[in-house]
Amino acid sequence: MAPLKIYLGDLTYTTLSLATEAFPLNIGYVGAYCKECFGDQVDITLFKYIDDLEQAISDSPPDVLALSNYPWNHTLGLELFRVMRDVSPKTLCVMGGSNIPHHPDLQEKFMASKSVIDAYVYMEGEIGFSNIVAKILEGGLDHEWLKQKPIPGCLFIDSNGKFVRGPNLPRRKALDEFPSPYLTGILDKFFDGKLSPMMETNRGCPFSCTFCHEGHSVYQKVNFFSTERVMAELEYIAERVPSSIHNLMLCDPNFGMYRRDLEICTCIATIQARTGWPEDIFATTGKNNKDRIATGLHKLNGAMPMWLSVQSMDQDVLDNIKRTNISLGDMMEIQSALTDNQLPSQSEIILGLPGESYTSHIESISKLVTADVDTITAYTLMLLDGTELNTPEERKKWEFKSKYRVLPRDFGKLRNGKNVVEVEEVVIGSKDLSFDEYVAMRRFHFLLSVIYNGKACASLFKLLRELDIPMFPFLKAMLERLDEAPLEIRNLMTEFERETREELWDSEKELREFFDRDENFERLVSGEYGANLLQKYVSLSLVETPELWVSFALKIAQDVIEEQNPNPRDHLAPQFDNIQRYCLARVKNLFGADRLTDIPEELLIYDIESWAADRSGKQLEEFLLDAPTLMKFTFTMKQFRSTEEYFARFGRSHQGLGKILTKMNIMNAWRKCLPADQVVREIDEEEREVYFALINEQASGGVFARR
Repeated sequence: MAPLKIYLGDLTYTTLSLATEAFPLNIGYVGAYCKECFGDQVDITLFKYIDDLEQAISDSPPDVLALSNYPWNHTLGLELFRVMRDVSPKTLCVMGGSNIPHHPDLQEKFMASKSVIDAYVYMEGEIGFSNIVAKILEGGLDHEWLKQKPIPGCLFIDSNGKFVRGPNLPRRKALDEFPSPYLTGILDKFFDGKLSPMMETNRGCPFSCTFCHEGHSVYQKVNFFSTERVMAELEYIAERVPSSIHNLMLCDPNFGMYRRDLEICTCIATIQARTGWPEDIFATTGKNNKDRIATGLHKLNGAMPMWLSVQSMDQDVLDNIKRTNISLGDMMEIQSALTDNQLPSQSEIILGLPGESYTSHIESISKLVTADVDTITAYTLMLLDGTELNTPEERKKWEFKSKYRVLPRDFGKLRNGKNVVEVEEVVIGSKDLSFDEYVAMRRFHFLLSVIYNGKACASLFKLLRELDIPMFPFLKAMLERLDEAPLEIRNLMTEFERETREELWDSEKELREFFDRDENFERLVSGEYGANLLQKYVSLSLVETPELWVSFALKIAQDVIEEQNPNPRDHLAPQFDNIQRYCLARVKNLFGADRLTDIPEELLIYDIESWAADRSGKQLEEFLLDAPTLMKFTFTMKQFRSTEEYFARFGRSHQGLGKILTKMNIMNAWRKCLPADQVVREIDEEEREVYFALINEQASGGVFARR
């Protein structure tokens, strides 16, 4: 008897760039467990790319097609099930993932509206899916027979149109009982130079945030994979990861919070010392035990930022979303320790949370800026299936006003000509926030992303602190005086606001009908519609107008300094002049094709680079050079190669660069300042030949050609 042919897919779009670059870890777990349970009775193939799955469906249809369901691939899964139906009506179409309501009544509505799904695997997928496979192996693929009785961990509509919800499966406590998708080799083909390895060291989250899938009570118990297995997986990945892939993704919701995470960090640090990988680690660090997390991050040589994520700093809002944050004082203390150890930090805030007003949101940003967090990422609240906020009761309670928009980069055209677009529902107002206030805050998020995030103007910020000038009023002054900004910046802000208003649709149906038409879908492909607007306009700013933005910041800073220091010290003028030269030079031509040969030069009398990095409290006047020195602003070989490899993965469009800026440490984007006679010597001897070869091979045109 031929084995049961199973295709498992966790798909990503590649229309503009790689939309979701993580290894398909989820289906790796499902496939590895299924193979362990049934051995040669099953033939399992994993898919990440749409084209590969479409070809396989056409050439050799499976008995079971199982696809993941997340906001970024939900519609795609449904459309591929329809394709599957046309090719092979007998194939069982199974979906699984967190993007489904928890309440049985809402689950019934979900399943009834998506008849193309034969069965849905609910909660943890390994055992639920294996229960379906076991039933097929017992009695065949007859759909009516399969649905005669409830299947534990699964949902379906039976042949009589009745919703059937199988019993909940208890979560597995001993996670090592699930075989490793890495150590079994089932994920080997995804070491392809495009995807980033992703791991989980535990499952569950002890917190109850109402906007998050893992806020449900069933996930509150945290279960762990053994430390030995995690370390074995890290070593396995390190041996196979291509040289073009520099990052590692950890999908734990609270990495670093547990004592054993220090051992994992030590293991990663050992691998880093031996192989150079990973250079960047994406992980959401925990909300408690910040000292322990900081200790772990210190071991990782700056590869992982501390996520001081707060979502809001307003206590009433935090109570509304069942979240607890550390205090501002504790945050400032932690940030000070991170700064002293030159470790990066990031935080997240969400616009539109229940009870959040314009004033409280502004105050949250102010507190994060006061704490000197390096990067503040602002999101618009999404109403996700499977979260408490996306229930009729919560919507009514907070009087949410919502609209629909295209999920950035998550769209494509199938081989049958069908245009597929993923859609998200976002909150653009509530009883506490008007739509105009929503737009005004988005404008501030844009300015914050360009000027504050990544600290392109870090030396200017440090001077302001030396002069006891608060950072937040300075940033607010920039926003209030945008009419004084250069025309190019005003135009960018005007276009950003226009698109912020026009990207929103009143109904999902209206949006889908619009992009079903090919001429409108091409406007998605061209970038006219459907971009992540913050990423798009930050990219445009850093490519086309970085020096104008910095000049504007310097102008406002100079005015603020003069207002608050009517009798400035004698050396303030030359210090400000040197900082101005330094800031402008380090952001010049960041991504141009000729960026290696176009090397800015400035004559400086202060060692701004050393002062900016100094944590001893010395004043700038103590960094006066012995003589005026010609400084060159260049990129290290590591910087250049890393950026080029990101371009190879995500493309050179503005949307591609926007994606890259979320993956790389933005503080590594700026030019390094060195005395002119040291620039060439900074390159290792063995790399010198490669370095100049790369200079000669650079393309002369394209989006990132110097303007």
